[in-house]
Amino acid sequence: MKLLPKIFKFKYSLLSITIWLTLYFLCYIYNCDIFEKIITILENAENYEIDELILYGLILIAGIFIDLLREITKIKTQEKIQKQRLQTMQATLSTVQDIVGNSFNGLQLIKVKIDMGEKLTKEDLQSFDQIIFDTSGKIAALRNLEKVDFKNITMKHIGLKTEGVHSQKL
Repeated sequence: MKLLPKIFKFKYSLLSITIWLTLYFLCYIYNCDIFEKIITILENAENYEIDELILYGLILIAGIFIDLLREITKIKTQEKIQKQRLQTMQATLSTVQDIVGNSFNGLQLIKVKIDMGEKLTKEDLQSFDQIIFDTSGKIAALRNLEKVDFKNITMKHIGLKTEGVHSQKL
């Protein structure tokens, strides 16, 4: 049962086999030699009647060749799509990591003040709220991107361009 779908992947090979068998049996039944007039190069081989077999074989080879080319093209296209998906996913993760890392750095400054025993000012609390607001806004903006453009975050990592995504003030 599983063999049938695999056979239909090579429809041009099946078509060429069908044409080959049809031509062979028609020529056999009607005792005709249609390829003799077309191909004069094979006149010497006519004594052995292999000229028809050679031409039928060429039809078969052409069908197989077309199927193989189509399959190779399909595989290359799928590999290219997979590579682009992976690159986009890696860029998305790098961008999220960059956004969250920058937020942690801002929060770390507030933590240092707390660790030193200083009281937080109203500006510190507003800064804390703004960091959280900016972080959630930038991550939400990634979800709404309509076009994927890449940028270099570091020498080894690419990210998504998020320019034009501005956070609002609270």
